[in-house]
Amino acid sequence: MDQDSECARFVDAHWATLVQRVKMVMPIVDELRSGRMLEWEPYCKIRAADTNQEKMRELYEVLHSGGDKVKSAFYSQLVKQEPYLFRALEISSVILKYKKQICSEYQYVTEYNSLPGEYVLLSERFTQPLILQRHRDQKEREEEICSSGESFQQVLNSRNSHKSSYFSSLFNPGDHRISPSAIILQGNSGNGKTLTVQKIMLDWASGDLYKERFDIVFHLKCKEINCIYGKKSLVEILSYSCSLTSDEISQILQQSPEKVLFIIDGFDELRLTQDVYHMSPNTDPLQKAPPEVTLCALLRGRILPESFLLVTTRSTATDTLGFTGYRTSCEKTQTSAIRSVILKYKKQICSEYQYVTEYNSLPGEQVLLSERFTQPLILQKHRDQKEREEELRSSGEDFQQVLSSKSSDESVHLNSLFNTDHCGISPSAVILQGNSGNGKSFTVQKIMMDWASDKLYKERFDTVFHLKCKEINRISGRKSLVEILSYSCSLTSDEISQILQQSPEKVLFIIDGFDELKLTQDIYGMSAHTDPLQKAPPEVTLCALLKGHILPESFLLVTTRSTATDRLGKLLKGPQRFTEIMGFTEKSVEEYFQKFFQNEELFRKAYECVRANETLITTCSIPVICWIICTVMRERFSTGADVTSGLETTTSIYVDFVSTLLEHHCQGLSQSVLRLLKSLGQLAERGILEEQVLFDEKMVYETVPDPASNPFLCKFLFKRRIRHETMFSFMHLSFQEFFTALYYISLDSKTLKEKLTKLRSHDHESRYAAVMQFLFGLLNEDVRDTLKRKHGVFVHPTTQKHLKEWLFKMYHSFLTVHCLYELHDESFAKEILNEKADIFLMYEPLRRTDCWALLYCCQCCQWMKQLTLHCCKLTSEKLSMILPVLHKFESLRLTPESQQDSELVDLIHAVIRGQTNRVQIESVYADIKTCSISTLEMSISEELFRALQTENIEVLMFYISCLSGLKKMELRVHSLTESWAIQIVSLSKNCPNLTELSYRCKGGGTKKNTSKIDDAIGTGIQIVVHTNNNYE
Repeated sequence: MDQDSECARFVDAHWATLVQRVKMVMPIVDELRSGRMLEWEPYCKIRAADTNQEKMRELYEVLHSGGDKVKSAFYSQLVKQEPYLFRALEISSVILKYKKQICSEYQYVTEYNSLPGEYVLLSERFTQPLILQRHRDQKEREEEICSSGESFQQVLNSRNSHKSSYFSSLFNPGDHRISPSAIILQGNSGNGKTLTVQKIMLDWASGDLYKERFDIVFHLKCKEINCIYGKKSLVEILSYSCSLTSDEISQILQQSPEKVLFIIDGFDELRLTQDVYHMSPNTDPLQKAPPEVTLCALLRGRILPESFLLVTTRSTATDTLGFTGYRTSCEKTQTSAIRSVILKYKKQICSEYQYVTEYNSLPGEQVLLSERFTQPLILQKHRDQKEREEELRSSGEDFQQVLSSKSSDESVHLNSLFNTDHCGISPSAVILQGNSGNGKSFTVQKIMMDWASDKLYKERFDTVFHLKCKEINRISGRKSLVEILSYSCSLTSDEISQILQQSPEKVLFIIDGFDELKLTQDIYGMSAHTDPLQKAPPEVTLCALLKGHILPESFLLVTTRSTATDRLGKLLKGPQRFTEIMGFTEKSVEEYFQKFFQNEELFRKAYECVRANETLITTCSIPVICWIICTVMRERFSTGADVTSGLETTTSIYVDFVSTLLEHHCQGLSQSVLRLLKSLGQLAERGILEEQVLFDEKMVYETVPDPASNPFLCKFLFKRRIRHETMFSFMHLSFQEFFTALYYISLDSKTLKEKLTKLRSHDHESRYAAVMQFLFGLLNEDVRDTLKRKHGVFVHPTTQKHLKEWLFKMYHSFLTVHCLYELHDESFAKEILNEKADIFLMYEPLRRTDCWALLYCCQCCQWMKQLTLHCCKLTSEKLSMILPVLHKFESLRLTPESQQDSELVDLIHAVIRGQTNRVQIESVYADIKTCSISTLEMSISEELFRALQTENIEVLMFYISCLSGLKKMELRVHSLTESWAIQIVSLSKNCPNLTELSYRCKGGGTKKNTSKIDDAIGTGIQIVVHTNNNYE
């Protein structure tokens, strides 16, 4: 075919489009006229037409009659006058040719037993498989594996009913109306992944699938990529997989990358080398690298971040595939070059940062940041030693009061971090300090998201860059700042350079996790590094930015743990501002639970359960612990577990927290986990024995190797006259108690006994009790298994036996109840409580935690002997918590808090009415000296007898008067005073069913008072008076 014929064929193929889209009709017609390809009469006719479309229709009649030569001339003018349209049509032709090739090749299936040249039509073999768009939990997996026959089909049908997905909806918006950029299609060997890909390719090429969504779909087979040698660009790799040339592929990718789908088949077969983890920022489809590096750059969204991915893999490689993260999609805007780049960058940030990857997230699983982030309390001041000790020692309501007092006038919000201070100075660098798990990285993600969404720093910063020190540690070789920044985002080095040159004073660098940065001696002897393009070791380049040598006009926000704050302060340019994330207030904890559960009933159940535990509600100020508790509670709700049995145990939450920090916040530890935990336990024990929550530097370095990299310790600088004093602490006193118990649990029984005896003899009863509770929590079977499996921590076998024997010998205070609760062994709890079924609490406030532990123990037993709650500030709230199990006690001894608590009065009345056993009620007031401890026996409508003791006439009579069914009463007093006489008369009038009243007086009493009673009561009640010197 000659050139004119090819041109003519192109014009005929695209004529319908040309009629609609050609704008430069008359310039083309004029050129044809001047080239003598157009006569005067048709020229005038074309010129007279009203619209471009009508002109084109008139022109086509001329072209059609003129043959290939005239069409060829039109083709040449089209290239000249409408270059963009011509390129689009040319690409359209290329894609059309590509589609035909796909239809021809993919309509056939080569089966495993096919002979050479033998084939089967895909339509004769392909059947739509069941595709689920969710992870299944352990119970569902076991159900699928164990079932067979009809049962198995029923399982599949139940999944199919509301959880399945079709090819056409793979890229549809999810529950949050967000369309995915990347789809992981997981399947076992032989489950039809490759056949499914072949069907998708054929349906797209036939116009039956993704017609409007994707202009082109490329199919890359990982098996074939393994066979490619040398360095290759993405364009070159694609050219291996299809009949298109590299130039044609380049044109397609440049024109509309947002309408390109890459199907990567068999990721589990891809041979990954170490290069993929240390690869340079490969962002250009034409840039060459090892094939697997190029492919991973595409997966990560470094190359063509606007494009879409569908990746098939076996389940064994899904977690590896998940490291690529979320990809992004961007749109083009008609603005200035820099503005366009920043807008593209903001859209990439919004797409990527709107999600949270949780510690237990499965590959492809995502949670919206808005469903997790809760504003933490951020303070803009250093606290002195007294304040630090107050925070570390307080718990429950006291701890919340401490946080609330600071929240009122010392807190700062994200939007005011760079505001001017009272001296009118704006900081160039802000230090955001926080303990491990306190939400520093989460807060950074929120800042990035809000900036990109124009909700934060809109006028202040044109661009915000996010650098993670963990990632900088993995960069090898010498790198410039521009190159390091290109690792963290999809912008090219040229685009970053333009942004930094245009307005460096409107750039904010967020450097996350300074404490994790591996600093070498190079940073101290480095030359004056001032150019963003100058290369040096990555940590040297970063420190030059921190010091203000590079881009001194820019701004910095640096997050760090307290153990590295003093080192950071010496490096960082000024003026500086210090801020610290304190974690959540109780209000924030409640808000976090509400966001997490998004169900009022579940939220309320979970939150009230945690709020009842003073230790846990205190540690919930640490956001990671909030997440752990919510995750555990959600799992318990989903399995139908009874929430009243507790949210596991306090110890189990602490173990989960320690495991989380060891796994995710302990990279590069200089010692083994066992040595780390042992040294922490020894330091914690020493602090408890010496009544310290703050440790001096010498003590810490003697006990704990490399405390600066230890995520469980906090470091403080205090002013001492003209110098600084460095001190360390655990995150809270409760962690000190936990690590002491963790150290003790691995000791033999003899050593443990010596340690506990020493601890108790130092008059540390409350610390002793807390350590004992944690010890029993560490004996829990699930906790022991976690410690052994994850960290190699073994519970000494003799220790377990000794502790259980000790509990048998122990008198049954509430410590027994708490130890049993933490152990969470129902059969052992039943054995202990049946042996000695008396439980008492005296002269200590009854806490919500006590009530929770008591509930658990009572659920383990059908019957218990006696419960004594004496002088323990009994309130209606706490009594209502334990009310459901009080009927299990043969005898109750309760102390009302106050007669002013009307709810408490009602509850006590309900206890007395509903109790089938002995109830004893006391009052602690003794303001009437003539009345010592006295006993009243009474009978109500059920003819049951109760005994009440009191030292206050009014309180006693107030409670008795509530018993309208009282029939018989015996009163014993020292002497029958006028005050007693008045109260007895009043009582007789409030108890209409009272038929017999007897009272014994040790000292006799006056006839006058006896006569008053007789006259006032009348003959309806039988009165018996006993006067003697011994009324016991």
